[in-house]
Amino acid sequence: MKIFQGFLFLVIIVATHPLQAASVIWGTPQGISSDTDVSEFGLLLYAYTFGSEGVPATSVNGVTFQSFGVPDGSSSTMVIDDVSLAISENNSFFTNNDAGYDSGAFAALPSDYQELLMSGISTSEASGVITLTLGGLTSGQIYAVQFWSNDSSGGLAGVDSESVYTAGNAVELDDNTMDANGGVGQWVIGAFTADSVTQVFTIQSSPTTTFPALNAFQLRAIPEPTCGALLGLGAVVIYWQLRRRIA
Repeated sequence: MKIFQGFLFLVIIVATHPLQAASVIWGTPQGISSDTDVSEFGLLLYAYTFGSEGVPATSVNGVTFQSFGVPDGSSSTMVIDDVSLAISENNSFFTNNDAGYDSGAFAALPSDYQELLMSGISTSEASGVITLTLGGLTSGQIYAVQFWSNDSSGGLAGVDSESVYTAGNAVELDDNTMDANGGVGQWVIGAFTADSVTQVFTIQSSPTTTFPALNAFQLRAIPEPTCGALLGLGAVVIYWQLRRRIA
């Protein structure tokens, strides 16, 4: 009931408060639990999995995440098709293809989902900021973006680790909800109406924790809603979460 009330509150806020164009409306972060976490709602534009060079593409719940390999220690901006990845000044990318664990909640996930979540990127310094720019957008189109932050690797017992995603509004994902080896992180869906051909997201650690984690994302175009653009933004955020709860 509390979860439903939270979703209802989000819809009311979205429907009654004007929002700046291209500000993302975030849903409630959800704990990683099964490959059905991966949303199928809307038309897939592209999806990527991050890691070091040679990170393999993988398909989860019918969605193919293409490889976005980043050289460890690089400070260069990386560009693949319509997606670019940059790091803040005096920082470099830290890549991790060993973010999984052989026991605990991570080991209980389906193998394809494990493959998606066992690689990722971070920053060389805790104060670092990753800038992710999504291109190929159409102004006025509604989009939904889904992010994953997970680090299940050893040495995390008792360690807080959160990643903050910001695009006008911010949301915080817990990279390891159990603060334990083999624990799993969270995913979130955000929706926005494009006001240009690009949308920029920044990813960084929360002020009280260590390093951010970016494992994967997907971007989907959402059909024009009949209940109005603002309500549609809120609806797409909660649609998949409600479906996941009922399933």
